[in-house]
Amino acid sequence: MQFIFMATLMFVYADFASAVPFSNTIEGVVYMKKEFVEKRVFWTIQLEAILYSAMFGLLSAWILI
Repeated sequence: MQFIFMATLMFVYADFASAVPFSNTIEGVVYMKKEFVEKRVFWTIQLEAILYSAMFGLLSAWILI
């Protein structure tokens, strides 16, 4: 349960909902021009963010035990 909570928290706050207008954030998808937001780049960066969030969740859950 700690792993799921920490990984989700990391993914939402540090990546998807961050205020940086990049092609994988909410602001980037909404405000950037369509030629800068490609599906291939979006999903590649999202996969990387999910992996980082999972690693953070595992490490923090292990430390909090």
